[in-house]
Order: sequence, then structure tokens, then C-alpha cells
Amino acid sequence: MRDLEEGHAYLKSVSVKGYMNNIAKFDSIWMQEHDRDRNNRIRIKLQPWKEDNALVKNSRIWLDSVIKGNKKRVRTLVLVSDTKMGKTEFVNDMLRDLKVDEFRGHFMLDGHNENVRYDIRLFDDANLNDITWPEFKSLISTRGEQITINIKYSHVKVTSIPTILVLNPGSWKALQERAKEFEDFDWLEKNTVVLQTNEKLYIEPPPKEEAVRDKNKYDGLDPKLVEMLLENEVEEDVNLDDMGDDTIDDLNDIIEELEEESMPLHGT
Repeated sequence: MRDLEEGHAYLKSVSVKGYMNNIAKFDSIWMQEHDRDRNNRIRIKLQPWKEDNALVKNSRIWLDSVIKGNKKRVRTLVLVSDTKMGKTEFVNDMLRDLKVDEFRGHFMLDGHNENVRYDIRLFDDANLNDITWPEFKSLISTRGEQITINIKYSHVKVTSIPTILVLNPGSWKALQERAKEFEDFDWLEKNTVVLQTNEKLYIEPPPKEEAVRDKNKYDGLDPKLVEMLLENEVEEDVNLDDMGDDTIDDLNDIIEELEEESMPLHGT
């Protein structure tokens, strides 16, 4: 089905009653799957990663282990560095083929959809003060558990999955201090894999002749603005993400149920 309107039309043709009973669930799954379909998404042209860097190397090993394994308890991966080191770009690139439940800035679960089967949960510079410590601890300490998270005027059920935290040094220190307040500092140390780096994670390209030549025209400008102007260009990413197999299965289940309801009973 090419769009949501076509999906609605098909469901109605199968069973009007079934359509009325299942439309909210169908829409929820559909919208969650397609919320990242943007024609104007941008991506940075990435440089090769320093595969011998400890953070890069160990992160890849951690991810391979949790994706292939099925252990109940998985240590949370914590990536710590100053800004401009490439950690966000590296994580996005590393997780590009996985379904990621991603949080940046405020931690909000009001629109959380448990019908989507995520592989990894990512907190990238997220405000972890938006969630209580006991809830956060439960969320990152197991795999496959249903955790009740309180939200304004209500609560949601969230399944715990392997988690990655991307933090600057100050945020990591603040998280450690928060754990101490709940006498959980030792727990945090034992249940995380903390990787820190003081170097850029990507191989910097040699300066282009054109860039060196053109740099003179930026004389007098703010150095950081010049740096931004000389950075790799961004380009439109016109390739839309395909629907995941798990989501297709969920949609097919709804359709099959409606088709079965519409079939005449034998002997009638």
C-alpha cells in the first residue's frame, strides 16, 4: 500500500466493523513507521572512522555482542567526549541499519508506541533529569522487561532494550552524582561500559587546494564561522527508509484478522 489513505480504503472494503475497531492501532503503527520519511532529510558526508580508536573499536564489539546475543542483562554503553569529536555522527552511522528508539533534548514518552520493535535505545545528549532515577535504572538494566514510566496525568509501558548513552564529560559526571544520591554509584559502575576519548573519531582529510586558496576571502570573519563554511557540505538524502519486516508483520496481522472476519461461515 502506497499511502495511509489507500490502507484505509482497503480495510473498509474488507470489513467496515473491523475497520472501526482497528483503525487507531493501524494508524499508530503506520505513523510510527513513516515518521522519519522526509524528503528533506540531510546527512553529513562522513570521513572514514579511526577503527583503531578504543571508543570506535569497543563500541562495534559491544553492538555486535548485544545484537547477536540474548542475555537478559546487558551493560549500557556510555560514550563520553567533548563536542566536535564526532561521537554523534559515529553512533548514527554505526546504528544506521537498526531500528533505534532515539531521544535528544527532553526525554518525552507521550507518543511512545510499543508496537514498534526497536533494536537499540539511544540517549544522545538527552536531559535525563526528565525521568526519575528508579525508572531510568529499570529501563537500562534489563532486556525485554515491561517498565512503567510516569508521564503527565498518566503512564506508559516501555520495554527495556540495550541502551547507549552519548554524553559530554559534564553530563556523565552529573549522572554519576545522581547515582550517588540514590546510593547506586557502584551499581552504575558495574552495569555500564564507559568509553572515553580525547581525539576525533574520524580521519581528517588533508586540506583541499581550493579551500586553502579560498580561505583568504574569509579574512576577518569569526574563526568558528570560517570553520563551518569550510566543513563538508550537506546534501539531501532522497532515499526513504523501507518499512521494517516487523512492522509489515504487524500490519499484515490486522489485515488478516479483518479478512477472516469478513469470510462467510460454513453452513450459513
